[in-house]
Amino acid sequence: MDLKLICQPKFHFRFFNFSGEPKAIAPSIHDYEHIPIVTLEEAVEPLVIFIPQIQDMVKLVKEKCQQPKDNLSIDESGSIMLYTMEWLPKEDAFHYIFNRKLHLNDPNELIPWYFYLKLISTSLSKLPKLSRRIFYRGINLDLKNEYFLNRKLFWYEFLSCLSSINAFDKKEFGFVHTDIRTLFIIHSNHAKNISQHSFYKIEHEILLLPGQRFQIVSYKSRDELHVITLKEISYPDSIETSLSTVTRNENLKLFNLLFRKRIKYYENYCEINLRNQKLTDTHMNIITEQAIKNKKCIWLSLQNNQITSQGLCIVADSLKENDSLESLYLSQNFVTNVGVKYLTEILSNNYSNLTLLCLDHNGIKDEGVHYLADMLKENQTLTDLWLSYNDISDYGVQSLANVLRSDNETLMQLYLNGNKLISDYSSNFLVSMFESNRTLNTFWLQDCCLSQEGKIKMSSYSYDNSAMDQRRSNFTNLYVKNFGKDMNETKLCHLFGTYGTITSCKIQTDNNGQSKGFGFVNFERSEMAQHAMMNLNGYVLHDGKQLYVGRFQKKSERQNELLRIREENQHKQSNNLSLFVSNLDPLIDEQLLEVIFTKFGRVTKTHILRNGNQSKGVGFVCFNTIEEATKALNEMNGKWILSKPIYVKLSTNMNSEQSITPSPPTPSISSATITSPPTIRMPYFNTPMMFYLPTLMAPTQSNNYPLSIDPLNLQTQSTKEYSPPPSSMLTSSSTTNTKQ
Repeated sequence: MDLKLICQPKFHFRFFNFSGEPKAIAPSIHDYEHIPIVTLEEAVEPLVIFIPQIQDMVKLVKEKCQQPKDNLSIDESGSIMLYTMEWLPKEDAFHYIFNRKLHLNDPNELIPWYFYLKLISTSLSKLPKLSRRIFYRGINLDLKNEYFLNRKLFWYEFLSCLSSINAFDKKEFGFVHTDIRTLFIIHSNHAKNISQHSFYKIEHEILLLPGQRFQIVSYKSRDELHVITLKEISYPDSIETSLSTVTRNENLKLFNLLFRKRIKYYENYCEINLRNQKLTDTHMNIITEQAIKNKKCIWLSLQNNQITSQGLCIVADSLKENDSLESLYLSQNFVTNVGVKYLTEILSNNYSNLTLLCLDHNGIKDEGVHYLADMLKENQTLTDLWLSYNDISDYGVQSLANVLRSDNETLMQLYLNGNKLISDYSSNFLVSMFESNRTLNTFWLQDCCLSQEGKIKMSSYSYDNSAMDQRRSNFTNLYVKNFGKDMNETKLCHLFGTYGTITSCKIQTDNNGQSKGFGFVNFERSEMAQHAMMNLNGYVLHDGKQLYVGRFQKKSERQNELLRIREENQHKQSNNLSLFVSNLDPLIDEQLLEVIFTKFGRVTKTHILRNGNQSKGVGFVCFNTIEEATKALNEMNGKWILSKPIYVKLSTNMNSEQSITPSPPTPSISSATITSPPTIRMPYFNTPMMFYLPTLMAPTQSNNYPLSIDPLNLQTQSTKEYSPPPSSMLTSSSTTNTKQ
């Protein structure tokens, strides 16, 4: 990359830039109260179109800003440091372009800058107030025609100043060596000392906030030096005071506009995470229109927002027009029983193909559970149901147990942990459910009110029941992901080694030897692997990332689960069977796709999805029988065709041009040992594209909830906070189903 950073500048342009003449009109300052605080990388993402080298700038800032002062985070301090960077030519400097935009005073022009504005404004607000309130700024121009005595004016820009006039004597400022020049003496109550956060070591560097109103109280001129004294006068709408004074309606309008623009940009992304966005019911129409109806996403997270039953009704209505959404996360909202009732009516009619529904932390009571139980009698797609940390009692558990005993054959994972009203009374009908149910393989009941006797009863049943034993996890190989490039195999082994004997440890790397962010740890015994998974799933690393640790499933296991669900439910309605094929080489068309798959049986139809004339890299192959499609699935999933491996999964709707997450093949790694990759190119785990609207910088642990355990191992255990990311490892269906 062609970097033009001035590492040791001979001249600090930001102290002398002049964006234009001052204005008498107040600046357009908007409400930032509900704009989320984001990382620096996310804040500058919309600015690439204005500053192509912005990502290089941020990278340099992050390398330099490792130990920020004044209790600021790296992102907060970095936002200030980014502003102070000098660049060549000076017109390409961040501060120059930023202040030009501010000077235009056009709200529409500032929309892409609002996330950065919120970040730097919040950062500056955390810096201590200054006792000295006289500052200096120089401009190498004669401004006598713009600045005259008693004139009142606004400065729209951030202003770099010095707290000592003697600093202008230094060579790098060069102020005394210029010809015509103007020195401003500024009396202001809204300035911050940013010396500890500047990209350069400047002892007296001060930054004035934009939107301040000044009056010229003195004007002196001698030879070619003009001295103008300005005094700040009261004005309520500065960027600092606007945080709490502008109406919520203006902010809502701004947020909606920002959200529409951002989600439009990510229209081809199939996973959308809107967690921690302070979303309310009023935002649901936009989200359903853009994310569900228009975008056909398959994975949507609305966790930890302010959505009520009214908002959930809007989301539920949109499912009538959507057959691709497979995972919906609604934990930590306020949907209550009313919202659950409306949602279950939609799911009971099998309008959608939803396989995972997360309703943790929503104040759901037994009435809501009754609605869910009735829905499970009719629904034929849901495999994962999360109801942790609600207000469910034994009567709610009884409703679920009665249905799962005989009226439902699709649910595979049920989470009831953290419901304090569940007692020993539930154990009798839970045991009865386990004796009859043949599909449920994961059931969490930790952190409830079972007595020691109740726990022993459940544990004793688990060891005596052969059907449950068969479904219990018996694995030694773990799939680990979401760590950074600094993680190596030695560190990974050290982290997992406290839970048992490791037989092999492997991190997947790219062609340059860099970590891809995932790997595999194999233990000597199954109980060691299970112990490690329960304790390290959601573990927070030093860089703030949270590990996902899960069972590494064999290819055959995933396919058998997938085939069973699809065969018994969805494919009963059709004699023909189609396969969804993704990651196709652009050169593959319908004719070539038919040639590739025709060896497995009679191909009745092929179709490639396109943008205009360009292939999207996904398509469908329809066979005459399920046996032919199954054979093609088993042999072709992960096979290299031309330049890349293709991913194959079952599909029930060949004519629906939907974005579906590929089912990536499992790397061929033994469950006993993990050897070095073979010389041929291996299939890899392919995480779908993910759109993250920038999230709030909340404390790492505050919004999460305790790790739950399998009720079949109900010994007293300590809990820890966690929130693992979505997994690309398939467990019970073709969707991305991970407890988070």
